[in-house]
Amino acid sequence: MNKQKLFFIVGFCLYGLSLLLPVWSCDKGTEFSGFDVLISGYMGLLYADPRWFCNIVLITACYSMLSGKPAWGAFSYFCAILSVTTLFGPYFCGVTGGPLGKGVSPDFGNILWVLSLCSLSLSIYFISKPSNEKT
Repeated sequence: MNKQKLFFIVGFCLYGLSLLLPVWSCDKGTEFSGFDVLISGYMGLLYADPRWFCNIVLITACYSMLSGKPAWGAFSYFCAILSVTTLFGPYFCGVTGGPLGKGVSPDFGNILWVLSLCSLSLSIYFISKPSNEKT
C-alpha cells in the first residue's frame, strides 16, 4: 500500500471515529459528540468561528484520492493547521454559557478529528509527490 492511500484510510477512519466520540465537555456535564458539532457547525459560522471550514480537508482529500490530482493542497494544509487551534478553545456550549454551561475542555474525539485532518492533508501532499512504490 502506498503512502497516500495509507494516510487517506487512516485519516478517513479517524474522522469517522471522531464523529462518534465526545469532542468537548461543558461545565454542567453536557458533552458534544463530533456528529453534534458537525450538524450544528453552521452555528460556528454565526459565532465567526472559522474552524468549521476545516472539514473541507475531508472533501478535498476524497476528491484528490479519486481523481489522482491534488486539490487545493495549500488550502488543505492551512485548514489542518487551523484545526489544531480547536485544542485550545473556545468551546461553544450555548450562547454565553446558556443552559448547557460553559465549554471547559477538549475531549478525545476532538484530538482524533485534528489527527484525521492532518493525516488527510498528508495524503493530499503525497498525491502531489511522485511515488516510486508499486500500488
